[in-house]
Amino acid sequence: MDKRLIILSDLWGNIGNEWTEHYLQHLRPLFNSVHYYNSCDLGGVLIYPSDSEIMHHQFVNGGIKKAVDRLLLREQAPLYILAFSVGGTIAWKAALQGLNCSYLCLVSATRLRFETTKLNIPLDLLYGSMDIYRPTSDWFVHMGIAENIISGEEHLFYRKQRVAEHICNLMKEKIRPY
Repeated sequence: MDKRLIILSDLWGNIGNEWTEHYLQHLRPLFNSVHYYNSCDLGGVLIYPSDSEIMHHQFVNGGIKKAVDRLLLREQAPLYILAFSVGGTIAWKAALQGLNCSYLCLVSATRLRFETTKLNIPLDLLYGSMDIYRPTSDWFVHMGIAENIISGEEHLFYRKQRVAEHICNLMKEKIRPY
């Protein structure tokens, strides 16, 4: 069976996404195919490089739903997902609607703090301890999910090479045997 990985971008889509190469170099050898989705394109979100609030507003007001709908249309085969920030929210909501996921690794997906429906899929959620919008410890307990908090890190911690290596090693443990 083909082992497929999709990566869903953060709020910035393709702007300044060189950091994704850290993940790709570690994960490409483990999968038959890897596809990168720009969350802005999926959600029909216009990019404002100097104003993240405008972009955030677009995602919250229809962009996330549009991205979920488009992802569900494009992906029917079983897959693994690595997603960052708003991409993690898109992945979670798509999985709730039946996206065929074997495993989710969602990093800094802060809007998950508003989710109340549990997923029955192997998953890891990672957050920086200094990300003020991460879900609370009570949320993790209620959802039955292990709290994986990286000490001393903020929201964009996933862009660091050493963090990428840590996340990729975590994923490698979860997707064996390959």
